[in-house]
Amino acid sequence: MDAVTMQQELFKTIRGKIPEQLSAADEIARILDISTDSTYRRIRGEKNISVDELHKLCNHYRISLDQLMSIQTGGYIFQGQLTERNLFKFEAYLTGMMHTMAYYNSCKEKEVYYMCKDFPIFYYFQYREIAAFKYFFWMKTLLQVPDFKDRKFSFDEYPDIGSLSSTTEL
Repeated sequence: MDAVTMQQELFKTIRGKIPEQLSAADEIARILDISTDSTYRRIRGEKNISVDELHKLCNHYRISLDQLMSIQTGGYIFQGQLTERNLFKFEAYLTGMMHTMAYYNSCKEKEVYYMCKDFPIFYYFQYREIAAFKYFFWMKTLLQVPDFKDRKFSFDEYPDIGSLSSTTEL
């Protein structure tokens, strides 16, 4: 793949990641700290993007350079955030997930691959019983919250979302 084709593919991929109500050129100009005219020259392929600009764009839009260049590494790319026991807030976790889904929904092209050995997390929002058990399980085993050490599971102890900030202090 030649440089111009790769650059065009990069901007095509970026357009798919920018919410429809935003101008792709304006967003790219903001990220690269260049004028909109300079951005359009890059989008049209009249000016090559620098390695620094490529890094900024790939990092901001979470684009794999290997994938963009069709390099077959045999690797898988995962995205996520590790949970730290003393910083975890269940309400913030759910709010973050909601914002992530809203962002995905605002993009022109949407594709999510979800791999798990358990119920997809989206089911937690449909079935309070699943959410209650997962909340209990995470707090007791994964996060080892002291208040959950000797606690037995009960559906009645699953907090409403408004009361989570006080019950999940670690």
